[in-house]
Amino acid sequence: MFPRIITQIATCIAVLLTPACTSGGSGGERDTAASRSGGASSAAMVEREWALVTLGDSAAPPGAGGKAATIRFDSAATRAGGFAGCNRYSAPYTVAGDSLGFGPAISTKMACADGDALERAYLAIIPEVTGFRVTDSTLTLTGSSGKLAVFRAQ
Repeated sequence: MFPRIITQIATCIAVLLTPACTSGGSGGERDTAASRSGGASSAAMVEREWALVTLGDSAAPPGAGGKAATIRFDSAATRAGGFAGCNRYSAPYTVAGDSLGFGPAISTKMACADGDALERAYLAIIPEVTGFRVTDSTLTLTGSSGKLAVFRAQ
């Protein structure tokens, strides 16, 4: 049991420190995912907090504490993360034009009385994402089967 606790603590620390450790902090011009893709729509997606509204065609259930799942794209670290319904998560991402893909996600491993179903469903769509559409206040993640999730800007 003790090694499992150490692993969980290390995972929590990695999730919380990844953006801070990889953001560079040089103050100079940044090579962001948005500037590499050349797309104005990806620039509207990054550095904003997005709250989950729908999963597929259904309203997203609330997570622990009645909170919505969230996602935020950190262009400097090319990582996305947020609240998955019970735990915090993070995953690398790549964007090119209107294509979007995620690498393997990591998350904390706290137990929750509420939010587990949302978290499992939400984290299951992350590897399925192949594209996105963004307006001023709405982010839609798409996959080969169509719309996977819709978020509203916070």
